[in-house]
Amino acid sequence: MPHALRDSMCRAARARRVFLVEQAIFTSGDPVMEVELPVDGLAVARPCLPHAVQATEVARLQRSLLDSWLTTETVEPGILWYQSPAAVDYSAHLAAPLTVYDCVDRAGSAAALPLDFRRLEYALLERADVVFTDTGTSRHALRLLHPNVRRVNAWCSRTAVDELLRELSRPRVRTAQLAMRR
Repeated sequence: MPHALRDSMCRAARARRVFLVEQAIFTSGDPVMEVELPVDGLAVARPCLPHAVQATEVARLQRSLLDSWLTTETVEPGILWYQSPAAVDYSAHLAAPLTVYDCVDRAGSAAALPLDFRRLEYALLERADVVFTDTGTSRHALRLLHPNVRRVNAWCSRTAVDELLRELSRPRVRTAQLAMRR
């Protein structure tokens, strides 16, 4: 997990429970959701999938592991925070008051990305309330696809991100944000 994201998640965990799902890894065992608790209030989960699983079954298995884990934890997402459109494949059914696409580490233009990645990214852009990106060319391209693209980079304090999320989480601002996107 990038250091800046981990810092933001740890700060958020002081006020509420935070659940972070990392990319799946492939192992020799059965499908399982590994969970770490690095600090009080923060749970970091990683789906572990068998090497032998068919590519067409990966998203279904991840969705099943995610749903089971969220049911066990009796939690409904407050903010869905995506760092990769690939997660849309197994989490598109989840609903939350706020969806963030954090693509600060996104490399290259959309035209250079694989077709499936672009399809998932367009789906994520459709559901995201805010997009965080860097100052590069991807920021300008994303502004053509989304009305609420915000600049964040490695030198920018994540405190600004935390403040923005508090602002967007307020019902009055959330309603205005949704109205702008229609």
